[in-house]
Order: sequence, then C-alpha cells, then structure tokens
Amino acid sequence: MGDIKAKGRVVIGEKARMKSNISGTAVTVGGVVVGNVLASERIIVLATGLVMGDIITRRIQADEGCFIHGRVLVCKTDDAWNSAISEYRDVVKIRESLGLAGEYRS
Repeated sequence: MGDIKAKGRVVIGEKARMKSNISGTAVTVGGVVVGNVLASERIIVLATGLVMGDIITRRIQADEGCFIHGRVLVCKTDDAWNSAISEYRDVVKIRESLGLAGEYRS
C-alpha cells in the first residue's frame, strides 16, 4: 500500500491490484492501480489495465479496452514536465501537511 518510486521501469501485471502512487522512467499497467502514475518517459496502459488516478508523462499509449479515470497530462517539453512535476509535489506536500489522503487534483 506504499508508493512505488523507481529510477527505471515499473510493470504492473494483469492480476495486480494496487492502491499506490507509482513513479518511474517507464510504467506499464496491466492490472488495477488506484493512485497517480508518473513516468518521465512513457506510460503504457494495456487493454487489461485500469488506472483510477492522474497520469503525468511525456508519452502515453492507452490500448483499446483500458480504463482511465483521472486527469491525463502529456508534457511535450522539459519545461512542461518540470512544471507539472513541481506542481504535483507541491500539492502532495500541502495535502500531507493537512492530513488529507487521496488523489492529486490541481
């Protein structure tokens, strides 16, 4: 139930069920993720994947049949990526200091 922070690739298998925020270089979701997903390079949501949370990435592939419930932010430039991640971290810190848990919303 803790967050996953990787400096490389993260793969969430088809049978996985997670309540966690996930960050990595490349993230593939084949199962269920309740939480936000951040990937500095790309996110792939397979046909069997379900993401209930926000996605922030530079590139996304969402296969037909997948389900995404949340905001999807695709950053085309380094400046856009840095700004989005900075905003995300600021909001998370504020929510934690107030004792609020849950999804990130700007």
